[in-house]
Parts: sequence; structure tokens; C-alpha cells
Amino acid sequence: MIKAKVIDIIGRWSLISYSTENLDGQSITITERQIGSLEYTVDGKVELAIDRDPEMLAELRVDPSAAKIFYSGHFEVDDESQQVKHFVEISNIQDRVGTVLNRTFELKNGRLIVRGQGLRASVILEWARTKQQKGHGPL
Repeated sequence: MIKAKVIDIIGRWSLISYSTENLDGQSITITERQIGSLEYTVDGKVELAIDRDPEMLAELRVDPSAAKIFYSGHFEVDDESQQVKHFVEISNIQDRVGTVLNRTFELKNGRLIVRGQGLRASVILEWARTKQQKGHGPL
């Protein structure tokens, strides 16, 4: 496997899938009825937003309060260990403000795979790079 570098993750990404595995070993993967974006900028800013259908979450027996997740702040990457740290400055989940979210990342078939610990379970998020919009230069 070729290791990704910080320059490889800079840009805007769209959520493809969101998987969780709780402490009981129950796994859930969500690929529809959700929208999400993740952006890393060259000046070290990170922003994540995910919006899911709360009815779908209830059907999957997932806490509907997890339907909306937003945070922004800054990030640091350790290219060697493939670790990215999100330093949360603003969030709709108040307990996240002022925390550091440790994530691992890899690029696989052009997709960004980010793994870490969520509020109640480990998470794996798969992202596809968003095409650059007309009139917007490189980040």
C-alpha cells in the first residue's frame, strides 16, 4: 500500500458511506438517505457536515440524535503514521468543542477512508473527491 500524504487529502470530499461498529460488535453501514461533506484546506482548516434521515436511523435502531453532525476547526497530519487530528473549535455537539478527534486515513481507489472513534462506536467513513466548481481555484 502506498501511503497517502497531507497534500493528497486537501480538498472537498462527499460522503459515500458511513459505517459503525458498537461495543456489542453490531455493524451498520449507511449508503443512502444521507449527505455529507468534508473539507481540508491548505491553511490547515477542517470542516465536516453530515445530515441523515432520522427516520432511517430509527429503522436501523440508531439514535436519531446522530442525524446531524457538524464541526469545524483545524487539523494536523502525521504522514508516516497516516494519522490526522481534528481539533474541534465549533460543533453542534457541545461535548466535542475543544476536543481532539484522532483519525487514521488512507486513499484507496481514489477514495478517502477515515477511521476513528465516534460518540458511541467506532466509525469508518468513505469519501469521494468532489469535482472542482467553476470559478474556484485550487485550495
